[in-house]
Amino acid sequence: MADNDRSDPVHSDPQLSTEEPVPAPAGAGGGAGTDDADPARRDVRADIGKYASLVDFPTTAEQLRQAAVANGAPDFVMEYLSQLPAGTTLSDTRQLWLALDLEATNRF
Repeated sequence: MADNDRSDPVHSDPQLSTEEPVPAPAGAGGGAGTDDADPARRDVRADIGKYASLVDFPTTAEQLRQAAVANGAPDFVMEYLSQLPAGTTLSDTRQLWLALDLEATNRF
């Protein structure tokens, strides 16, 4: 088997907490605000990123949702990920943030 052959693109992380953090403001998508200075927006992106880090990019929306479910993602994370249309392929996390309307702005 070649190094790039992966039978299971979804990883699990036993260290991920299943405790639900403070939920994002009402509504997924743009509900976390549009400014990176908004702590809720940063927190939402960080919480989703915990589960995005468990898949190898490029990945599909389905693989990302599977990783989140397998690792006990809170409901609000699943709400955001459910916005990704079936069949969506994401080449990296930047594409994920763009698709979820959570793009990080330049900080420097």
